[in-house]
Amino acid sequence: MNENQTEKYYHGYLTVDDIQPLLKNDGDFLIRKTNYKDITTLSLDVCTNKGIKHFIINQDKKGEIYIEKNKKKSIAELIEWHLSTKTPITERSQIVLKKGITRPSWLLKKEQIKMIKKLGEGAFGEVYCGEYKDVNDHVHLTAIKTMHDNASRRARFSFLKEARIMRKFDHPNIVRIFGVVADEAPLLILMELCE
Repeated sequence: MNENQTEKYYHGYLTVDDIQPLLKNDGDFLIRKTNYKDITTLSLDVCTNKGIKHFIINQDKKGEIYIEKNKKKSIAELIEWHLSTKTPITERSQIVLKKGITRPSWLLKKEQIKMIKKLGEGAFGEVYCGEYKDVNDHVHLTAIKTMHDNASRRARFSFLKEARIMRKFDHPNIVRIFGVVADEAPLLILMELCE
């Protein structure tokens, strides 16, 4: 089910705390990776007037994708079908998808990153010197903090919380964060390289 990583509404391993500010209006939705019963799976998260609701995306033995009973060949096809037919995600919920939420500018793609050399180790993993190419093709020298591949769910939450806190600050005396790579492990935080 990895074909969804190219979809604008795919947000990788973000936590509920990261997605809440993104889902503002009834029917806004995104897809993210999550752990459900100790298995990494995909969740369709939808804003409703009663808060954010989470639906596990399933795959049957034939490879068809579904949430309740409507099966399609891909996640994109399933989402498009729900959008165009306005069919609720589940009969019980009666929640209808309206708008896929685009990835925020701070949610980066691995293709934008080039690791150059290892600088050391931090609490969560290794730290590298590297380059980040922004959407305007400007290249920035960065420090890249990595998350261990086998890190616990709690460690991943702490890692992403650190990035969430750093995003709030914009001051010349505070190290600037460029963003987070969260599509797959290892998770990365990119920030200004201090010399």
